[in-house]
Amino acid sequence: MIISGVKNKKIYIGLSGGVDSSVAAALLKKNGAQVIGVYIKGWVPPNTICSQRADRLDAMRVAAHLKIPF
Repeated sequence: MIISGVKNKKIYIGLSGGVDSSVAAALLKKNGAQVIGVYIKGWVPPNTICSQRADRLDAMRVAAHLKIPF
């Protein structure tokens, strides 16, 4: 897939560690963008079990695999 207008542009992308954000980051990088991954800690209701730590680690693994800063 060709994404026009991104070559040599710095683009910050939210990485969740899931397929959608991972593919988007890969496509941007493939099309010449300077991709930087970010992760935003969302709100979690009290007394719930949340996998934010695991989600962040997944996002970090994606960034490492794509060789993009995180």
